[in-house]
Amino acid sequence: MSLFHSLLSQFHHRFNSQESNINTIIECINEAVGITLSSSSVRYQNNIVQLLVSPTIKMAILLKKETLLPLFLKKGIMVKTIQ
Repeated sequence: MSLFHSLLSQFHHRFNSQESNINTIIECINEAVGITLSSSSVRYQNNIVQLLVSPTIKMAILLKKETLLPLFLKKGIMVKTIQ
């Protein structure tokens, strides 16, 4: 039972951390671009931000990429690229 509890605790911690990172990414995008995204439209994995939005919104965000990457780093999130 202790092993199961430990695994469950680790999963819960990773899930909360992932959710926190996505919320921070959304805040940064809103701050830099002025577009508010939902948490279901952003994925963050392996230091890559994947945007699940329309091409128009994605292009508006990508145009601010040079502003966003340092902002992510300042907030403690390492991002290699935005797709």
